[in-house]
This record gives sequence, C-alpha cells and structure tokens, in this order.
Amino acid sequence: MQLSIIVPYYNIKEKFLFRCLSNVFSMKIRRDEYEVILVDDGSKYEPTRVKDAFSTNKRLVWLKQPHRGLGAARNLGLRHARGEYVLFLDADDYLYRHTLPPLLEHAVKTGCDILRFGYRYCHSMEEETVEQPARLQFTSPMDGNNYLRTHHLPSMACVYLFRLSMCMGMNLQFAEDGFIEDEAFTAILHFNARRIVESNSIVYAYYQRPGSITQTLTPKRQKALIRYHFRAICEIHDYYKEQRGLRRPLKGLERKLNALTVDFIRRILVRDNWREEWKNYVGRLKEMKLFPLHGVNYTMKYRVFSILANCSLGRLLLRELLLRDIH
Repeated sequence: MQLSIIVPYYNIKEKFLFRCLSNVFSMKIRRDEYEVILVDDGSKYEPTRVKDAFSTNKRLVWLKQPHRGLGAARNLGLRHARGEYVLFLDADDYLYRHTLPPLLEHAVKTGCDILRFGYRYCHSMEEETVEQPARLQFTSPMDGNNYLRTHHLPSMACVYLFRLSMCMGMNLQFAEDGFIEDEAFTAILHFNARRIVESNSIVYAYYQRPGSITQTLTPKRQKALIRYHFRAICEIHDYYKEQRGLRRPLKGLERKLNALTVDFIRRILVRDNWREEWKNYVGRLKEMKLFPLHGVNYTMKYRVFSILANCSLGRLLLRELLLRDIH
C-alpha cells in the first residue's frame, strides 16, 4: 500500500467531514494503494450522514478514542497506518482535486523521505478551485540538515508526504494535550530525512473556519499558545543537545531553533502583560543559549529583528510595530 491518509476530527459539523472524505475518495488512486484512517477524538455525537455514506467503503478505517486532542489522535492514526507514505488531513480542510496522485507517484518513484507541496487558505464552505502552475515541477533531493539550513519550514504537518517507516523507526510522535502539536515532530523528521523534495503543486485547501482554534485567540488561549510554543522549543532543543554529542552537522537545526525563538518573542510582545511573560521565559531562553538572539545573517529581516529584540528599547519598538500590523 502506498499511502495512509489520517483524518482526525472532534465535534466537527458533518458537512465539513463529508466534504473532506468525498474529496479524498474522488482522487484517482488505485483502491488497493491507499487507505483513509478516520480518528474520532471523543466526539459527543455520531456523524450519521458520513457513516451512512462511507460505512461500506473498505478503504476507510474508523478509530475512536476518548478526547485527548489533535496530537493524540494523529498518533493513534500513525500506529494503525500501513502505507509507505502518510498524509495528515484535518477534517475541516480538503485536497484540491486531482492534485495528489502525481505527487504520490513521484514520491514512490524517487524514494524520497519527505515531499512538500503547496497550500492555500480558503474561506467558502463550497469547494474552491485554485490556479495550478502550468507545469508540474519537483526540486532535486536535499538532505534534512541542508534543507533546514536554507529553507523556511512550515510547521503544519499537513503540507507534506512523510515516509511512514521514518516516523515509526524514530518512534516520533506528535505532542499531546495541547496546541502546537506538530512543531517538534516536523522539525526533527526533516532533520533526519535523507531526501527531501518540493513540488510547485498546490494541494492542500486550508479552511479558515470561524470559531476554530486558529481563528479564536482569547487571552486564555494566547497564554496557552505561549506555553505550548515554549514546549516545542524545549523539545527541539533537547533533541539538538543529544545530536550535538554525536558530532552531526547541526546548522539546520540551529536555524530552526533561532527562527522558532523569534516567533516566540513575537508572540510574547503582542500580549498586554508582555513584560510579565518576558520575565517568565527570558531566563530559560538564556539557559538554552537562545537569547540574546544570535547575530547570524539568515535574512535581513531576521538580522534587524535580532538587533531590536536584544535590547529593552528595541523590544518596545518591536511591540509597537507588531501591534500596528495586527490592527
């Protein structure tokens, strides 16, 4: 079997789940070459319409667990996956039609560990179309350390095809019981990949649902995001320390840690009680030698941010600029 598509859901409206599954099953992939693993993360109701429509579909594996969050649901799906590659698909999102088969074919043909593809935000309940590149293209393979050293890495796990054996061989799991569950998973998996390939195809439709976690940022949720963001930094940093002892090239992982720290500081600076949050975390960032920000010249934007963030007056200026962007 070539592909396992893992679709976790929790209390989602049936129309989203139905759209997601209908789209997947319309893909022109041989029936014996893929499976869809649907993980019910302890929902309070049964999606009757979805069960009526797909219950006899032999490609559909239906799992259920008590409510433990997206990370735990994905981990359960991984443990049951049988495909050579795995793709994560959130139940309120969908795949643009006819885009996946050529990417899967290329991944299997080249034996790459990770294949990255494009995504677009969408806002309509109806399936949207997107203008695709005139010609499908793939980059030459690149190893994980060099890829991280030269590329910005989206943390969302849904924009990649991952080789399942690599995930399971490393016993790598998503963080559970919180948000930002895929940051460490994605970074560590990329770092260990031997062959990473990018496609210019736009595959993933990322639905911006009103009321979703990403769209509803209450003060309580903002505080939680800061906590879980820092947890991701710590997880990657602990892994970095282990690899340093093995004398592996680590520039890519260092760049990811520095970028993640910049995003963390940015997240703190827009909070009303940012000074309190800063005091809570700056000491621990210093212990990990992630602050003051390193004066490396990744990009001009990173360089300027580092100079400002490393001094108190600069942080005040950054806060004003960030708040201006928000409003």
